[in-house]
Amino acid sequence: MGVPFHDHGEPQEAEQSPSPDNDDGSRPPVDDVEGSTEESDDEEEDELQQPEWLSTDESEWEDPSEGYVLSLAFRAAEHGAEAELAQLLPMLSVPIDTQGPDGDTLLHLSALYGHLGCVRLLIEHGHRANVADDDGALPLHDAAAGGYIEVARLLLDEAPDTLNVQDGDGDAPLHNAARGGSEEVVALLIERGADLELENGDFKTPAGLAGGGSIISELIEGAIAAAAAAREIETPPTSRDASSQEAE
Repeated sequence: MGVPFHDHGEPQEAEQSPSPDNDDGSRPPVDDVEGSTEESDDEEEDELQQPEWLSTDESEWEDPSEGYVLSLAFRAAEHGAEAELAQLLPMLSVPIDTQGPDGDTLLHLSALYGHLGCVRLLIEHGHRANVADDDGALPLHDAAAGGYIEVARLLLDEAPDTLNVQDGDGDAPLHNAARGGSEEVVALLIERGADLELENGDFKTPAGLAGGGSIISELIEGAIAAAAAAREIETPPTSRDASSQEAE
């Protein structure tokens, strides 16, 4: 994910004081004086501006942190640079789960690319797992879509109440896992009690997104049948049913 470049403009050129004479009484060449000034301006510009790899024309987001530390942390999270991220987090001048472009947080990016170590590090530093991006998606949605089973398990352990959260399209994590074809994540979500018949904005259930006859659809439909059978066993007979059974 690219982070936009904040243009600070060209630094103002300082007024030039008269240059000292050379030993022979002559003045140094004008080109030499101007060249040194340009080099100094370039160095000042490098200090003020974000690196070019943080530039993008697609967003007007500006890094609210001092020293662009949040931008650097986003890059570390995206690339799974756990050691670099660990150094940057204590330097943050903003909350750790501050949102970046598209509302993504550091945890979103780490989960999206399956960087388990970064996910664990962020949670240990107090990053919340229930912060949604601009589309209403949680880090768990990203982990489920990518099929990252260990990341999904860790996020569920941290925030169990995110299990059935639906994003802006109505997709819950199980929809994403079914669409992405991850049998392991689907099995994990079923085990944790995901709503198996939840419909998204297109009235699609997770099994419907997986496609009829697929292993994942059979897995979900089997879990639905097992849950229905369990409910029948647990439901006590009504007084009318009991009377009918006694009459027989």
